[in-house]
Amino acid sequence: MIIEKNKDGKVVSFYGAKKGMTPRQELAVFDEITRNFPIKEFRHCDTIGATEKVHDTLIRDWKDIAIKMFPFDNPDARAFCATLDNVIIEPEQSASDATKNMCEGSNVLIAAPGDDSEFGGTWVAIRIAKKLNVRKIIIIMPDAETRIWPNPDLMPRRKK
Repeated sequence: MIIEKNKDGKVVSFYGAKKGMTPRQELAVFDEITRNFPIKEFRHCDTIGATEKVHDTLIRDWKDIAIKMFPFDNPDARAFCATLDNVIIEPEQSASDATKNMCEGSNVLIAAPGDDSEFGGTWVAIRIAKKLNVRKIIIIMPDAETRIWPNPDLMPRRKK
């Protein structure tokens, strides 16, 4: 479902830590969501923790954003987020397939890992998004440090 006034917006995906987000990280995540307006579709994998918090806030405060969920086939990992008219739920899939399908066609991935270890589901989602050439990946660390990929400061400059 694409809500008419957002039809030309971005497709934004989110993946966050199972243990949730720090207060600073949460504020930074919602700042990034706001910066990416208009959003045509907001995607996530219906997982417990950070994703559940973002979903609940979106359906409460931004009712005009279409949400598409790509749930895992593991019920222990699922949040079973609330559904409204603006929420579409894809069929359950393995974690890797759901994450890949969430990232395919996304313009932006906002990721909120629980730490800097580069292990765990959020880091897997970041690697998948890079392989699928998601245009922009925004990684928000627990201390609210924000890392952007590709890093515009490291991109080769075109010769004139």
